[in-house]
Amino acid sequence: MLQLSIVIITKNEAHNIVACIRSAKKLGTDVIVVDSGSDDDTVLLAEACGARVKHITWSSYGAARNAGAALAKNDWIFALDADERITDELVECVKDPGFFQAKTIYGFHRTNFFKGKKLQFGNLGRETVFRLYNRRLTEWNNDPVHEKLHLKSGNKLILKSSLLHFGIEDIRKYQLKKLNYAYLCALKYRSQGKKGAVFFKLVSPVFHFVQSYFIRLGFLDGKAGLLAAKINANYTWHKYDNLSRMKKLDYKKPTAIPTISSTFTKAYSS
Repeated sequence: MLQLSIVIITKNEAHNIVACIRSAKKLGTDVIVVDSGSDDDTVLLAEACGARVKHITWSSYGAARNAGAALAKNDWIFALDADERITDELVECVKDPGFFQAKTIYGFHRTNFFKGKKLQFGNLGRETVFRLYNRRLTEWNNDPVHEKLHLKSGNKLILKSSLLHFGIEDIRKYQLKKLNYAYLCALKYRSQGKKGAVFFKLVSPVFHFVQSYFIRLGFLDGKAGLLAAKINANYTWHKYDNLSRMKKLDYKKPTAIPTISSTFTKAYSS
């Protein structure tokens, strides 16, 4: 099997970390948890499971992943989130070390679960993430959110395997997470000089909802598919709303939870 180190970034993931580390150890014994100030039992549980813990001051997702990779015992790194789990088919994919090339970044399908329901359609039903790489030739960029692996010359390859992602267990927390992502994404767009925020604020939410719910058949996932499409559309609106407001001198980071059909949310949660 390919000699791997697994890097997991955390903050207050006590409810996830044990299952995550047990899953990670299917790939290798060198597990590094990069923690950015948890005030629950994340660190104690991680150490009890045999992981090495690196304490950091948060600056970005990419910087946290790079900090963990720098401590790894192996050059091949698998980046894992605390709410993700390794599948047996993914383990099978990395059994042949001769298959993997250092100048290639490897990705997988990510199977998303919405409050325990597997999403098979919509945008979340066809998500791909790139997580397996050689640290000597590749590192994460410092984008505030949606960080990517940077490779000057090389390839990307999607393997026929998947990760399990249990990222939507609490709808309110998920909405808050998406609200924070919208803010961070607006910061990234501002640094890139992106224009047309008002136009995209009006058009993009509708486009993304139609794409996820109708074109990519999200309606076949029932209530979960509808709410996932609504949350994503609302995230898109807030992203461009933040960007348009950042030009104002009195702009402050938003703290309110975005309005996403509260009646529907309560009905789904009950």
